[in-house]
Amino acid sequence: MSLTQTKNILVVCSQAPSKGNLAREALDAAFAVAAFEQSVCIYFSGEGVWQLLATQQKNLTTGKAINIVNLYVSGEELAKRNINADELIEGISVINAKDVNDIMTKQDLVLSF
Repeated sequence: MSLTQTKNILVVCSQAPSKGNLAREALDAAFAVAAFEQSVCIYFSGEGVWQLLATQQKNLTTGKAINIVNLYVSGEELAKRNINADELIEGISVINAKDVNDIMTKQDLVLSF
């Protein structure tokens, strides 16, 4: 029997990978939390959507290895940056603004970077 309760944790990545270390630190935080068997999902917003391009794939492959299976981006965020869903790495769920709110309200903790 586990002494700790699993929490639902959302990590919001809103920084471009080219703007310093904060984008990488957001992913590292998600990986660290997931390593402690917490339920982690990542939502990419603002300039953070640039992390999802196939050319950035090296940053997110670790996430699949440690069971971060819910990776989200809103279609509106992609459209603002003229990014097509087919340019993204595999496994990204493109959702609408209402879905973002629903996901956020179901979390025990939201970490925003």
